[in-house]
Amino acid sequence: MIDSTLTEEEQEKLLKPLVKRLKRNCTGLNAVLKAARRTWPDACLYLDGTGNLNLMKGDPHEGDSPHSHPDRILGHAHLNADGGDW
Repeated sequence: MIDSTLTEEEQEKLLKPLVKRLKRNCTGLNAVLKAARRTWPDACLYLDGTGNLNLMKGDPHEGDSPHSHPDRILGHAHLNADGGDW
């Protein structure tokens, strides 16, 4: 939600360092995935509906199946996000 008491310029000033931090953290996650793919070439990152960011070996779902494969989870960390499990 945008704070209507701030001007667009003030919002942009506050947002810029947050986006920079987000990009830096994504760079770190990409490095984790690259390292995992040295051992598990099909490794991926998957944000599930409970807020866990999972490092997985292989696809989290088979084809169009809505059923996940928790046995493929190599590790996870909780991410406070309002989403996942598209």
